[in-house]
Amino acid sequence: MIEEFIIIIMLSVALAMDAFAISITLGMSGLAKKFSQRFMIGITFGFFQAGLFLLGYFALFIFGKEMSSYNSIVSGILLAFLGLKMLKDSFSKNKDTCGYENCYQCKKNKCLKTGEYRFLTLKILLIYGTATSIDAFAAGISYGLLNNNIWGASISIGVITFIFSFIGAASGMHLKKIIGNKATILGGLILIILAFKSIMCL
Repeated sequence: MIEEFIIIIMLSVALAMDAFAISITLGMSGLAKKFSQRFMIGITFGFFQAGLFLLGYFALFIFGKEMSSYNSIVSGILLAFLGLKMLKDSFSKNKDTCGYENCYQCKKNKCLKTGEYRFLTLKILLIYGTATSIDAFAAGISYGLLNNNIWGASISIGVITFIFSFIGAASGMHLKKIIGNKATILGGLILIILAFKSIMCL
């Protein structure tokens, strides 16, 4: 019983690490300034990790373990795309394109002066939530081959991912204050490194 508990905790922490790293990039992008934003990042990542883990477990009995073959490729491509886009955005800021006298008049999600995101949208949460959780789908398949305590494992994964993601988003917000406008570049590099890590796991 204790051994199974330790395995579940270790699995939860391992799956939460990518979510932790990506939540740091969201914090550095200016999307975790408020407690509610950090909470939403944590909830989204935790829900997706636990949900795709469960989905992988149940998919095992329907399709077999072969369907996990391309998970790392899909995850790597998605993370690489997000990372390259973040790098591109960091080098294409144009402070002369803003025609608003103050920020309260502007409703755009991305500031035209700084290039920084202003609102944490559902689209952003869904894209990054999916990117962090594809590995959890494969882990659910592997877990189903060896263990039966799927509900305990999924709850643990969701809770620990929430905690790590919340802390990561807050850390990214403070890191941005230290490194300034280089935060977006660092965030993009983190995503690209995670993409290589995902693809190299094949």
